[in-house]
Amino acid sequence: MRRRPGILALAVPVTAALCLVAGCSALPKPKPQFYPNQYFQNTSAAQRMSDVAYCEALADQYIQAHPVKHTAEDTAGGAVGGALIGVVGGAIAGSAGEGAEIGAGVGAAAGLLKGVFDASEPSPNYKQFVNRCLDRKGYEVYGWSTD
Repeated sequence: MRRRPGILALAVPVTAALCLVAGCSALPKPKPQFYPNQYFQNTSAAQRMSDVAYCEALADQYIQAHPVKHTAEDTAGGAVGGALIGVVGGAIAGSAGEGAEIGAGVGAAAGLLKGVFDASEPSPNYKQFVNRCLDRKGYEVYGWSTD
């Protein structure tokens, strides 16, 4: 009996292709949205952009020095979770090993995609850092948007 290639071996190339098609790297980056307080009204759009860029640069430096989560963790976690689900499904269908292999591949792909898409959205820590920096400058941030 000829063995077919494992789903795990196919998961990463398929996920990469999906990312290219979906344009994962082209996702717009959310920016802080300001309440139009007195300070906001007394600053130009150029000054606001400069202040946001400054606070984002500080946040980038801090977050890089104090990382919280990585895409690899999402991928590994997805693979383990998928394998466990696959074992159960495979046991019911009659092949726990093949079910685990398929589940791990699907889970790894899902975890990788989650990590990629999460990376396009600033982390809560990043947003909090930027919000606090902007608050100290006199702005009031009421949310984040890609507008």
